[in-house]
Amino acid sequence: MQDNYCRQPMSRISPSARDHFSDFDETSLISMEERGAVYRTLIEYGAATDKTEWLVADRILKLKRHRVFPIAHSNAFYDRNRNNSHENALRHIEYSDGWKRVTGWAPHGRVYVLHSVVEKDGLMQSVTKKGLGSCGIDFFPDPYLSWVQNIKGMLEPQWCGASVKSGVRMDPERMTEDSRRILRMLYDGVEIAHIHAEMQACGFPI
Repeated sequence: MQDNYCRQPMSRISPSARDHFSDFDETSLISMEERGAVYRTLIEYGAATDKTEWLVADRILKLKRHRVFPIAHSNAFYDRNRNNSHENALRHIEYSDGWKRVTGWAPHGRVYVLHSVVEKDGLMQSVTKKGLGSCGIDFFPDPYLSWVQNIKGMLEPQWCGASVKSGVRMDPERMTEDSRRILRMLYDGVEIAHIHAEMQACGFPI
């Protein structure tokens, strides 16, 4: 079970942290947006594990690994969501004949990140211009993954019919502990540069 730090909303952070936030200006290293992004990442990867996560993590170890490199050119490079591999793949196949989207997992730190590439004639390539996928990556295509339209009309990933998160932790228990510890740093107003460094050292995808 998660402790109060993992359940506490940002509006209830410590007074010292709120005072720290109020001192920021446009030239500050840290921003509320960055802190919010960090908070969401820590909450997601600090959550208690469930049966689906354990099953997916075990399944990934049995999947065939492919080394995938960026495609030379794609219309997805000019999309506003150029770092969103799933949207990029859909955009690419919309304008390019013979391609299809393949969704699977890519190791990033201590997390297997949900990732999409495009495939044609047995060759898989990345359509992500920046971040994960912008250079050669290990990629594990997962046939148990599918995209299902939700009640809002948006496509969401599922694994064997169960909803999945954007990443599967290689060591959930350790990552939960690290998440709680770094959340305390966030609540205490530690500079974002130090928090990012700590998250990177602990294998969080940032």
